[in-house]
Order: sequence, then structure tokens, then C-alpha cells
Amino acid sequence: MARHNWLQTTLLRWQRELVAEGVRLSGGRPAHAGPYYILELTTLCNQDCRYCYNVWKLLPEVVTGEMDTRQWCDLIVKLQEEAGCRLVTFSGGEPLLRDDFCDILAFCHRRGLDSILITNGGLLNDETLDFCLGHGVNMFELTLLGADAQTHDALTRTRGCEASGSSWERALAAMTRLYKAEAAWCGVFVATSENIGQTRQTLEMMVALGATAVMFNRFNPGGEGARHLYLMPTVEQVREALAVVDEMAAAYDLFATASIPIMPCLLDTSPYRHIGFGFCAAGRDNAYYTIGPDGRVRPCNHTATILGDMRTQSWAEILSGPALDKFTSAVPEVCRPCPGLDACRAGCRAAAEVCFGSLEEPEPWLKANLDRLPADTT
Repeated sequence: MARHNWLQTTLLRWQRELVAEGVRLSGGRPAHAGPYYILELTTLCNQDCRYCYNVWKLLPEVVTGEMDTRQWCDLIVKLQEEAGCRLVTFSGGEPLLRDDFCDILAFCHRRGLDSILITNGGLLNDETLDFCLGHGVNMFELTLLGADAQTHDALTRTRGCEASGSSWERALAAMTRLYKAEAAWCGVFVATSENIGQTRQTLEMMVALGATAVMFNRFNPGGEGARHLYLMPTVEQVREALAVVDEMAAAYDLFATASIPIMPCLLDTSPYRHIGFGFCAAGRDNAYYTIGPDGRVRPCNHTATILGDMRTQSWAEILSGPALDKFTSAVPEVCRPCPGLDACRAGCRAAAEVCFGSLEEPEPWLKANLDRLPADTT
């Protein structure tokens, strides 16, 4: 019963951050309106994931420094006063690597903000978890990449040691803590060519450890991931995995999403009625603006496009500048005739920008499968 109550309060409010327009959840009440705000507190991370989308790993000039505690607090006040922010998502890098994470979280809590914490779980000990639960974190987002340590650790390139355990063991330990604390958490599965065959087993582990929500994200190259395009799964692999996710969402009453675009020209998603599919939300009411460690704003956490600087510009000035319009209006030539363009938005243009240097290139997964497009679009 407690989990169902949580679904009606926390999770439904959160859904618009995870998925774009068109997602419907039967029996759900409307979530509060976006947009949403991701705070990338640091570039530092205690893992070295091959699939990581952090753009600074490929384009270090995207981040010019790191704000201190006071600067972050000032920025948060500005977001509330100028943008009407009511919910923030802490991300990185690994946000728990900041010595002042608890100070920033406590400040948000005093300001009446709810928060989501994206973490790999390696630093989520009992003390930190208790602090988070007492200071407004109502959702934790953790990634599990496989049903065994070998699969997970090969993707994180972080094997750990005997004292601390592997990255897989640390993730499972954090999930166990969340389960024991009856905390709300979402399990994320990044589907690559190397682990997608373990979709069922991995999601079963998440369910066993108390996850009520799962996010199936096909590998979306960017940042470090741009160096590992071979990790992209095939269309057939994604189709088979989505059938598993849909089946498990129905069987276990899971809130399941696929927030990385699955382009309809490559794969018909209509059979998967228990999964919410998302597309690019940049510039729309459900956008998730991203503030980097240096205070500069981007349309989302996958792009290198800089909209402006929160330290020196007003929110209205940042959104009215030419960069956002340029980002949202860019369309690959192959996508322009498509009648579904307004919804699909050409997949993830940020991935095209980071991997190929242009917003008007087909995004990587689409580019790898151009031979599958209908003849009248190629």
C-alpha cells in the first residue's frame, strides 16, 4: 500500500521529467508542470563508464570551472525567483563526491524544494541516505548494468577492491539500503550491445530490491560514449528488450519509461502499452534545463550547446537568446519530410551534435540504421 501511495504522489509528479509529451499512465493524476532543472554539481566521478554521456569527457571546454557552495545557493535562489523552480535534480559526475553536497541539499530543503538524486550508489552509505531522506530527496535514481559483476564492471571500468567491493556490489548495497529504508527509487538500465541480453535478469534484481520504477535507456552516445559507438544495440535487440520491459511492467505494476528516443521510423513502439516513451523536450514545457558545474545553462544534459550563464544573466535573457531557437529548430535533411517530426524531433540531436559536430546530422542510432528508413524518406 505504501508503494501505491508513493506512485500517486512522488512518482507521478516526477514522470514528466523522465518522458516527453504523449506519455499516458492509466489512472494517474496530472503531474505538476515543468520545466525541470538538473544541477550538475561536479565533473568528478568515482567511475569511468564507457557509455557515459557527460559532454565534458569529450569536449572539456563545455565546463570552465566549478562553483562553490555560496554560488550554488545563490543560483538556486535565482532559479526559484526567476524560473519558478520547485524541484531540482542533483547530478554530476557523481554529486556525492562534493564535500558540501549535504550543505547544498539542506539549503534546498530550507527553501522548500523537493529533489531527486542521481547517483551510482558507491557513496550512498547509511548516514548519507538518512540525511537525504530527512532533507527533501523523494527519489533516488541508480543504475544497474547487468545481473553479474563481470557485465556491470566491464561497462563502468571500475572493479573496486576487496575492501570496498566492485561497482556492481556497491550499487547493489546502495539499492539494499534504499529497500530497507522504504525509500523511493528508480532503477536505470542502460542497454548496450554488451548487456542488453540481461534485461530481464537485471530488472528482476531491481524489483527484488524494491524498485517500483524502471528506466530502460538505449545507449545514447555522447561524451565518453562517443568513443564507443560499438556499444549501440541493434534495432532487433531493442525490440526484444522492450517486449521484456513491457511484460515485466505489467506483471510487477512497475512505472516503466524509455526516456532516450526510440524513433518510430526504426521501431514501432505501439505494442508496448506499459512503457512511457519520451522524445526530446528541449524548449518545451517539460524541458529539463541543465546547469553545469560552472553555472552555465544547456538545453539538456546531453548537449554541448550553451544557452547562457546564470551567474551573469537573468533566466528570461538566457531563454530568449538565439542559442535555444537554433538548437530546437535544427533538423537533419533525412527527417524533414517525416509527418511524425513534431513528436519525434529527429531523436536526440544532442547526440548528433556531440558525436558528429552538427545538430543537423542524423543522430548516431538513426545514422547507423538509415537503410531501415522507408524509401520515400531517404
